[in-house]
Amino acid sequence: MAHEGAILSAVNAEIIAYMITVIIPNYNSSKYLSDTLQSVLNQTYKDFEIIVSDDGSTDGSLDIAKRFPVTVLPYPTNTGFAAAMNRGLHASNPQRPYILFPSSDDLLTKTSLETCVNTIHGYDLVCGQALTIGPNTTLQEAYALALTPPQKVRSLRGPAILMRRDVFQRYGLFDKRLRYKPDKELWVRLFGVDTGRTDRATFKTLDTILGYYRIRPDSHQQKFKLLTREQKAEILSTFDAIVQERLHNINDTNTEFL
Repeated sequence: MAHEGAILSAVNAEIIAYMITVIIPNYNSSKYLSDTLQSVLNQTYKDFEIIVSDDGSTDGSLDIAKRFPVTVLPYPTNTGFAAAMNRGLHASNPQRPYILFPSSDDLLTKTSLETCVNTIHGYDLVCGQALTIGPNTTLQEAYALALTPPQKVRSLRGPAILMRRDVFQRYGLFDKRLRYKPDKELWVRLFGVDTGRTDRATFKTLDTILGYYRIRPDSHQQKFKLLTREQKAEILSTFDAIVQERLHNINDTNTEFL
Protein backbone atom coordinates (compact mmCIF):
# COMPACT_ATOMS: atom_id res chain seq x y z
CA MET A 1 0.00 0.00 0.00
CA ALA A 2 2.86 2.38 0.80
CA HIS A 3 4.37 1.67 -2.59
CA GLU A 4 1.01 2.32 -4.27
CA GLY A 5 0.68 5.60 -2.37
CA ALA A 6 4.11 6.69 -3.55
CA ILE A 7 3.14 5.97 -7.15
CA LEU A 8 -0.08 7.98 -6.82
CA SER A 9 1.83 10.87 -5.26
CA ALA A 10 4.28 10.85 -8.14
CA VAL A 11 1.42 10.81 -10.67
CA ASN A 12 -0.36 13.67 -8.90
CA ALA A 13 2.86 15.68 -8.75
CA GLU A 14 3.31 15.20 -12.49
CA ILE A 15 -0.27 16.33 -13.16
CA ILE A 16 0.10 19.43 -10.99
CA ALA A 17 3.43 20.21 -12.63
CA TYR A 18 1.76 20.88 -15.97
CA MET A 19 -1.41 22.73 -15.01
CA ILE A 20 -1.77 26.00 -16.92
CA THR A 21 -3.55 29.29 -16.33
CA VAL A 22 -4.62 31.12 -19.49
CA ILE A 23 -5.09 34.82 -18.69
CA ILE A 24 -6.86 36.88 -21.35
CA PRO A 25 -6.83 40.66 -20.78
CA ASN A 26 -9.88 42.14 -22.48
CA TYR A 27 -10.96 45.62 -23.46
CA ASN A 28 -13.90 46.04 -25.86
CA SER A 29 -13.13 42.93 -27.93
CA SER A 30 -16.69 41.72 -28.39
CA LYS A 31 -16.00 41.08 -32.10
CA TYR A 32 -13.15 38.68 -31.34
CA LEU A 33 -13.45 37.32 -27.80
CA SER A 34 -15.69 34.37 -28.63
CA ASP A 35 -13.21 33.00 -31.20
CA THR A 36 -10.30 33.58 -28.81
CA LEU A 37 -11.99 31.62 -26.03
CA GLN A 38 -13.05 28.87 -28.40
CA SER A 39 -9.47 28.49 -29.64
CA VAL A 40 -8.40 27.84 -26.04
CA LEU A 41 -11.23 25.40 -25.38
CA ASN A 42 -10.32 23.54 -28.61
CA GLN A 43 -6.88 22.59 -27.25
CA THR A 44 -5.75 18.97 -27.39
CA TYR A 45 -4.25 19.55 -23.92
CA LYS A 46 -7.11 20.09 -21.47
CA ASP A 47 -5.56 20.80 -18.06
CA PHE A 48 -6.02 24.55 -17.81
CA GLU A 49 -8.11 27.31 -16.29
CA ILE A 50 -9.15 30.44 -18.20
CA ILE A 51 -9.36 33.89 -16.64
CA VAL A 52 -10.78 36.83 -18.59
CA SER A 53 -9.44 39.96 -16.92
CA ASP A 54 -11.68 42.73 -18.18
CA ASP A 55 -10.47 46.31 -18.26
CA GLY A 56 -13.56 48.47 -18.20
CA SER A 57 -15.21 47.17 -21.37
CA THR A 58 -18.40 48.88 -22.53
CA ASP A 59 -19.20 46.83 -25.65
CA GLY A 60 -20.87 43.77 -24.12
CA SER A 61 -17.76 41.58 -24.25
CA LEU A 62 -18.18 40.77 -20.55
CA ASP A 63 -21.54 39.14 -21.35
CA ILE A 64 -19.85 37.12 -24.09
CA ALA A 65 -17.16 35.90 -21.68
CA LYS A 66 -19.80 34.77 -19.18
CA ARG A 67 -21.23 32.32 -21.73
CA PHE A 68 -18.02 30.27 -21.52
CA PRO A 69 -16.59 28.10 -18.69
CA VAL A 70 -14.17 30.80 -17.55
CA THR A 71 -13.52 33.03 -14.56
CA VAL A 72 -14.45 36.63 -15.38
CA LEU A 73 -12.82 39.53 -13.54
CA PRO A 74 -14.78 42.74 -14.18
CA TYR A 75 -13.20 46.13 -13.59
CA PRO A 76 -14.97 49.52 -13.70
CA THR A 77 -12.35 51.54 -15.61
CA ASN A 78 -9.79 51.11 -18.39
CA THR A 79 -6.34 50.83 -16.82
CA GLY A 80 -4.32 49.17 -19.61
CA PHE A 81 -2.98 45.74 -20.55
CA ALA A 82 -0.38 45.61 -17.77
CA ALA A 83 -2.81 46.31 -14.94
CA ALA A 84 -5.38 43.87 -16.36
CA MET A 85 -2.73 41.15 -16.64
CA ASN A 86 -1.56 41.74 -13.07
CA ARG A 87 -5.12 41.43 -11.76
CA GLY A 88 -5.44 38.14 -13.63
CA LEU A 89 -2.18 36.87 -12.14
CA HIS A 90 -3.28 37.76 -8.61
CA ALA A 91 -6.60 35.97 -9.14
CA SER A 92 -5.10 32.84 -10.67
CA ASN A 93 -4.65 29.52 -8.89
CA PRO A 94 -1.15 29.54 -7.33
CA GLN A 95 -0.99 25.76 -7.73
CA ARG A 96 -0.88 26.13 -11.49
CA PRO A 97 2.77 26.71 -12.35
CA TYR A 98 2.45 27.87 -15.97
CA ILE A 99 0.96 31.02 -17.48
CA LEU A 100 -0.17 31.81 -21.04
CA PHE A 101 -1.51 35.27 -21.87
CA PRO A 102 -3.05 35.72 -25.32
CA SER A 103 -4.83 39.00 -26.02
CA SER A 104 -8.59 38.94 -26.41
CA ASP A 105 -8.31 39.02 -30.20
CA ASP A 106 -5.53 36.43 -30.55
CA LEU A 107 -6.03 32.76 -31.41
CA LEU A 108 -4.22 29.55 -30.49
CA THR A 109 -3.47 26.61 -32.75
CA LYS A 110 -5.15 23.43 -31.54
CA THR A 111 -1.93 21.85 -30.23
CA SER A 112 -0.40 25.02 -28.76
CA LEU A 113 -0.61 24.07 -25.08
CA GLU A 114 0.37 20.45 -25.72
CA THR A 115 3.46 21.55 -27.64
CA CYS A 116 4.49 23.99 -24.90
CA VAL A 117 3.97 21.52 -22.08
CA ASN A 118 6.10 18.94 -23.87
CA THR A 119 8.92 21.47 -24.33
CA ILE A 120 9.12 23.78 -21.32
CA HIS A 121 10.80 21.40 -18.87
CA GLY A 122 14.07 22.95 -17.73
CA TYR A 123 13.25 26.45 -19.06
CA ASP A 124 11.54 29.58 -17.71
CA LEU A 125 9.52 29.99 -20.88
CA VAL A 126 9.03 28.49 -24.29
CA CYS A 127 8.29 30.65 -27.31
CA GLY A 128 6.91 29.51 -30.64
CA GLN A 129 5.86 31.42 -33.71
CA ALA A 130 2.69 33.45 -34.26
CA LEU A 131 1.11 34.09 -37.64
CA THR A 132 -0.21 37.59 -38.24
CA ILE A 133 -3.87 37.76 -39.21
CA GLY A 134 -6.15 40.60 -40.22
CA PRO A 135 -9.04 42.20 -38.34
CA ASN A 136 -11.66 40.01 -40.03
CA THR A 137 -9.91 36.62 -40.03
CA THR A 138 -12.17 33.95 -38.49
CA LEU A 139 -11.06 31.04 -36.33
CA GLN A 140 -11.51 28.51 -39.14
CA GLU A 141 -9.67 30.74 -41.62
CA ALA A 142 -6.81 31.06 -39.13
CA TYR A 143 -6.58 27.28 -38.75
CA ALA A 144 -6.33 26.97 -42.53
CA LEU A 145 -3.51 29.54 -42.68
CA ALA A 146 -1.23 27.33 -40.58
CA LEU A 147 -1.52 24.65 -43.27
CA THR A 148 -0.40 26.94 -46.11
CA PRO A 149 3.04 28.35 -45.25
CA PRO A 150 5.04 30.46 -45.76
CA GLN A 151 3.32 33.19 -43.79
CA LYS A 152 4.59 36.22 -41.94
CA VAL A 153 5.39 35.24 -38.35
CA ARG A 154 6.09 37.17 -35.16
CA SER A 155 8.11 36.06 -32.15
CA LEU A 156 7.51 36.84 -28.46
CA ARG A 157 3.77 37.25 -28.89
CA GLY A 158 1.33 36.30 -26.12
CA PRO A 159 -0.47 33.48 -27.94
CA ALA A 160 2.86 31.75 -28.64
CA ILE A 161 4.50 31.93 -25.20
CA LEU A 162 4.16 29.73 -22.12
CA MET A 163 5.90 31.00 -18.97
CA ARG A 164 6.61 29.61 -15.54
CA ARG A 165 4.63 31.37 -12.82
CA ASP A 166 7.73 31.87 -10.69
CA VAL A 167 9.22 34.10 -13.40
CA PHE A 168 6.89 36.82 -12.14
CA GLN A 169 7.94 36.14 -8.57
CA ARG A 170 11.60 36.52 -9.50
CA TYR A 171 11.40 39.45 -11.93
CA GLY A 172 8.20 41.26 -10.99
CA LEU A 173 4.85 41.82 -12.67
CA PHE A 174 4.00 43.86 -15.74
CA ASP A 175 4.66 47.56 -15.13
CA LYS A 176 1.24 49.20 -15.05
CA ARG A 177 2.71 52.64 -15.68
CA LEU A 178 3.26 51.61 -19.29
CA ARG A 179 0.39 51.80 -21.76
CA TYR A 180 2.86 51.29 -24.62
CA LYS A 181 4.53 47.85 -24.93
CA PRO A 182 4.54 46.70 -21.27
CA ASP A 183 5.24 43.18 -22.60
CA LYS A 184 8.39 44.42 -24.35
CA GLU A 185 9.60 45.97 -21.09
CA LEU A 186 9.08 42.62 -19.38
CA TRP A 187 11.16 40.84 -22.04
CA VAL A 188 14.00 43.32 -21.52
CA ARG A 189 13.80 42.73 -17.77
CA LEU A 190 13.83 38.95 -18.19
CA PHE A 191 16.58 38.68 -20.75
CA GLY A 192 18.68 41.75 -19.89
CA VAL A 193 20.51 41.89 -23.21
CA ASP A 194 23.78 43.90 -23.07
CA THR A 195 23.46 44.47 -19.32
CA GLY A 196 26.06 41.94 -18.18
CA ARG A 197 23.53 40.23 -15.91
CA THR A 198 23.99 36.57 -15.07
CA ASP A 199 20.44 35.98 -13.77
CA ARG A 200 18.63 36.11 -17.08
CA ALA A 201 15.55 34.00 -17.65
CA THR A 202 16.07 30.84 -19.68
CA PHE A 203 14.00 30.11 -22.76
CA LYS A 204 13.61 27.77 -25.69
CA THR A 205 12.39 28.91 -29.10
CA LEU A 206 10.39 26.72 -31.45
CA ASP A 207 9.80 26.95 -35.18
CA THR A 208 6.29 25.64 -34.60
CA ILE A 209 3.32 27.97 -35.16
CA LEU A 210 1.53 28.18 -31.81
CA GLY A 211 -0.81 31.11 -32.30
CA TYR A 212 -2.22 33.93 -34.39
CA TYR A 213 -1.48 37.57 -33.62
CA ARG A 214 -4.21 39.89 -34.91
CA ILE A 215 -3.36 43.23 -36.56
CA ARG A 216 -6.18 45.71 -35.91
CA PRO A 217 -6.49 49.35 -36.98
CA ASP A 218 -7.64 50.31 -33.47
CA SER A 219 -4.79 48.57 -31.60
CA HIS A 220 -2.26 50.49 -29.48
CA GLN A 221 0.45 49.53 -31.96
CA GLN A 222 -1.43 51.00 -34.91
CA LYS A 223 -2.50 54.10 -32.99
CA PHE A 224 1.12 54.75 -32.05
CA LYS A 225 1.99 55.04 -35.74
CA LEU A 226 -0.48 57.93 -36.06
CA LEU A 227 1.08 60.04 -33.30
CA THR A 228 3.23 63.07 -33.96
CA ARG A 229 7.01 62.79 -33.75
CA GLU A 230 6.96 64.71 -30.46
CA GLN A 231 4.30 62.43 -28.94
CA LYS A 232 6.23 59.31 -29.97
CA ALA A 233 9.46 60.74 -28.52
CA GLU A 234 7.77 61.42 -25.18
CA ILE A 235 6.31 57.91 -24.97
CA LEU A 236 9.61 56.27 -25.91
CA SER A 237 11.51 58.42 -23.42
CA THR A 238 9.15 57.27 -20.64
CA PHE A 239 9.52 53.68 -21.80
CA ASP A 240 13.33 53.86 -21.75
CA ALA A 241 13.35 55.45 -18.29
CA ILE A 242 11.12 52.72 -16.84
CA VAL A 243 13.19 50.00 -18.52
CA GLN A 244 16.36 51.33 -16.91
CA GLU A 245 14.68 51.71 -13.53
CA ARG A 246 13.37 48.15 -13.55
CA LEU A 247 16.67 46.70 -14.77
CA HIS A 248 18.50 48.31 -11.86
CA ASN A 249 15.93 47.11 -9.31
CA ILE A 250 15.32 43.51 -10.35
CA ASN A 251 15.72 42.21 -6.80
CA ASP A 252 13.17 44.70 -5.47
CA THR A 253 10.32 43.63 -7.78
CA ASN A 254 9.54 40.13 -6.56
CA THR A 255 7.36 41.19 -3.62
CA GLU A 256 4.56 42.33 -5.97
CA PHE A 257 3.40 38.80 -6.71
CA LEU A 258 2.26 36.75 -3.74
